[in-house]
Amino acid sequence: MSRPLYTQGDTIVLKSGLFRKPVQISTCQIASVRSDFYGKTEYRVRFADEIFDRCVTEAEIDQAASTASRA
Repeated sequence: MSRPLYTQGDTIVLKSGLFRKPVQISTCQIASVRSDFYGKTEYRVRFADEIFDRCVTEAEIDQAASTASRA
C-alpha cells in the first residue's frame, strides 16, 4: 500500500482526457482521500462550479501542474 501523495484541501489539476478537453478548466480541490482502492489511491474531488464530488486516481492528476502538501 502506497502513501497518498495529496491530502484533503489540496488543489490539483487533472489531465486532459476522454471527458475533459484541454480548454476546459481542470483545477479542483480534494474533498477526501481513500487509500488502497484496489491497490490505488482514490481521491474525491470537487470543481468550484459543481455541487457534487467526482472520484479520480493519482493517474488522472497532472503531477507537474499540481502541488502536494506532502513532500
